[in-house]
Amino acid sequence: MNQLFLPHKTKRSSNFWKNSLVLILGLGVAFITLELFLRIYNPFDFRIRIKQGKITLPINEKIEIKNNKNKKLDKLIKHSRNSLGFRGDNPPQNFTDYLTIMTIGGSTTECFYLSDEKTWPFLLGKEMEKKFNKCWINNAGLDGHSTSGHIVLMEDSIIKIKPKMILLLIGINDVNLSFFDKNKEVSESFVYRSVKKIIKPMINYSETLTLCFNIFRYNQALLNYKITDKALMSESKIVNQLQIDKYLNRDRFLQAYKIRLKKIVDLAKRNEILPILITQPMYCGWKSKNPDIEFEKILSLGFFNQKELWKKLELYNDITREIGKKENLLVIDIAHELESNPNYYYDLMHHTNEGAKKVAQIIYKKLVPFVLKKYPEFRKNSKTEPIL
Repeated sequence: MNQLFLPHKTKRSSNFWKNSLVLILGLGVAFITLELFLRIYNPFDFRIRIKQGKITLPINEKIEIKNNKNKKLDKLIKHSRNSLGFRGDNPPQNFTDYLTIMTIGGSTTECFYLSDEKTWPFLLGKEMEKKFNKCWINNAGLDGHSTSGHIVLMEDSIIKIKPKMILLLIGINDVNLSFFDKNKEVSESFVYRSVKKIIKPMINYSETLTLCFNIFRYNQALLNYKITDKALMSESKIVNQLQIDKYLNRDRFLQAYKIRLKKIVDLAKRNEILPILITQPMYCGWKSKNPDIEFEKILSLGFFNQKELWKKLELYNDITREIGKKENLLVIDIAHELESNPNYYYDLMHHTNEGAKKVAQIIYKKLVPFVLKKYPEFRKNSKTEPIL
């Protein structure tokens, strides 16, 4: 019986390998064809491209985004970039004569899904203009960037522009980031690090892989979440999980963050740029104006318990506070200032128009007394105090 069926099995096995080979060859031809097409004409105009460790920013770009998914956002969002590739006015010709400020951070700084005039850096700038002469603020926030990306941005752009101050809103994109090769910074989550270590060099030279990578990043833009009993974690379980993280030596992520943040501060100081540190707030964070929301039941991205994530984020905020104190820097502790009001967030960490206005208000109140003392020559002779 076995001999009768053996030729049939051999033939079926042979067909399988032939079909597999044809499929692989077909995919290879398709990849090469797409690669050639994208090199000749690329219809996908992605804003930020990272090539061989350098950040290429869009210049003089204007885009409109139609929103039909999130009711907390405007239906039409207008997003523009200036000659530097950042959000805001072009730099003035007599740059050194101005009070120049740049905001640096991830998506909570860039405010990609808010129109230009509704982002917190823009609102902050408009109020600062009422208080100070020759005030120029640009938004250098980049979606998805951690302190690793900020270091590259500092080296590539910021120290060449040389503003008088930088405002760093940082933290969330650094949770569970590590480093390797003698403290060489990387900007990947530890979960994907080993895979991306192989793929990333290929992305630098492939238009097709760059396209796929950017599509993946854009799909992460809005953090979906839901309230479910499946997310429930008791306080003791959360404490236990943090102890497990410590046992597994995940404190190295915190140490890596400290090293990167210290490097940014040192880069700024060496180039006569004054850094201002801002802690990272979250919807499930500090104060809640909605006691009916059970934050421990919030589940995002399919697995994060928000109460646990907030406690982890606070460990990074603590390092921001620590470095600010050691370096004698102004720390605006917005993580402990911004209430967890649902009107301020359109997801777990990104701000609505109302939230961005509140962020600008908090930063303004803390920043103005500091700037008046540091740069009194820019003060306007005004008796009235502008209020956001």
